[in-house]
Amino acid sequence: MKIYNVGILGATGAVGQEMMKILLERKFPVGELRPIASARSAGSEIDFGGRKCTIVEALSLIHISEPT
Repeated sequence: MKIYNVGILGATGAVGQEMMKILLERKFPVGELRPIASARSAGSEIDFGGRKCTIVEALSLIHISEPT
C-alpha cells in the first residue's frame, strides 16, 4: 500500500480537526502529517493517532519574491 505525506492547513481549527479525525477513522495511509496553522499555534504539538506532530506556521511556508 502506498503511504502519503499529508499537510493540513488550519489544523487547529474545526475543519482541520475534523479532517484529521476522518483520516484516522478511514485508516488513510498517512506517512508524515504536517499540521499547518497560524503563528499563534506554531511550535505547539498535536496528537494524531498516538503520534506527536509539531505545528508549522502557515506564513513560513510562503516564499514571495519581487517581480523581475
